[in-house]
Amino acid sequence: MFYVIDKMGWDVENGFKLDLQVYASGAPANEALGAKLWDVAGIGAAAVNSIRAYDAVQIMEYFTPARGIKGVVRADSPIMDIKGANPDYPELYGNAESMKGATILLPVGSGHHICAAKWLEIIGLNESDVDIVHMEFAQAYQAFKAGEGDIWMSTFPYIDMLVEEGYEIACEMPATRTPYYDNIVVANDFWKDENKEVLVKLVQQILRASDYFAENPDEYVNLHMEWLAKNGKASDDVDAMYKTTLENSFLTTEEAKNHQVGSSLRVIAEFMTQQGTITETDLQKVENSIQQEIMELALKDS
Repeated sequence: MFYVIDKMGWDVENGFKLDLQVYASGAPANEALGAKLWDVAGIGAAAVNSIRAYDAVQIMEYFTPARGIKGVVRADSPIMDIKGANPDYPELYGNAESMKGATILLPVGSGHHICAAKWLEIIGLNESDVDIVHMEFAQAYQAFKAGEGDIWMSTFPYIDMLVEEGYEIACEMPATRTPYYDNIVVANDFWKDENKEVLVKLVQQILRASDYFAENPDEYVNLHMEWLAKNGKASDDVDAMYKTTLENSFLTTEEAKNHQVGSSLRVIAEFMTQQGTITETDLQKVENSIQQEIMELALKDS
């Protein structure tokens, strides 16, 4: 997102200049925040720690990988015999009877874990009614293929590989209606009245890039592959890159008009509180960090 803004010159065109930095994950990005190395960042669930530990401020949710978060079962699973047990969620498979006692493989604390928890809640179960087993994706793929577990909360490319072999998709995160987005957060030192104008312009350019990607999917894929290549993650599997890229979408201007800033961040923080990884005080701090003002100003004339 920031890459296309920089590449197109939309930053300079609007009176500011991006200095792009890349971090392997949220943890080192937060360490850099603690060292005062950046002012604004696009960051996932680790935004909770940006706020909890470093008093960052959230101004936008902009990117969702939710379509790539799916629950896979074997073709003969009784879970696939029931669809829409909760009529408010007609695309979800399974009910309390078919899923109680199930072993679910997933990376604990992840978006996949949040999706599984919401799925269970929708059909009337708690996590205590199933057996959650922590496994990263490569390990879980081998274990699930070997017969371990009843449900695997999986991701690309493993999902496609399993579907080709006859496995079934019982849950997709969008079907749970759970907002799950990455966040734009601002370092506390940069959250000042004199910087709000540039933050509004930045959000407007993020939405501009989102609209551009929505209207030009081929260019979205090309720019994504270009960005990966620049950062040592090149892939020559164009078909696979095309599919996985388009499963991840950005919040467009029209969607932003009906999307409440903080809706996804609240879900993540509440989940982390339930899991005991942050406190109720931290949860309140996250709530207090959510700022609607910048998005409202950015959308004012759209």
